[in-house]
Amino acid sequence: MTLPQADQASVSSCVALLTRLKQTIMQETAGLSAGDAQAGLAEAKTHLLRDLLALERNPPSPEARKTLAPLLGEIRDALVRNQSVLKAHMDAVASVSAIIVDSIRKAESDGTYSRKARC
Repeated sequence: MTLPQADQASVSSCVALLTRLKQTIMQETAGLSAGDAQAGLAEAKTHLLRDLLALERNPPSPEARKTLAPLLGEIRDALVRNQSVLKAHMDAVASVSAIIVDSIRKAESDGTYSRKARC
């Protein structure tokens, strides 16, 4: 099936945007896995969001969207991996945070209000 010229341009634009999205997700996942701070990703994600919102105002035709399905599947898989790595990262942060809070509580407690063993 051959798409009309307008749809071909729309698909090309979508493919470029979705490819950038996939690469950014994979870059973030790799950085999180390696424990590498990814400061530049915030700006890239902001630009991607802007571009996705612009695409939402002028979406490709249903026929054109069918050609994007494989790439969207790859993005879905990349997001699943990213979510898993982010969850592990956030679980580790919560664990370290709990240890710090517990240490602060113990250090601040002077025993004034605690029950003392009676002899």
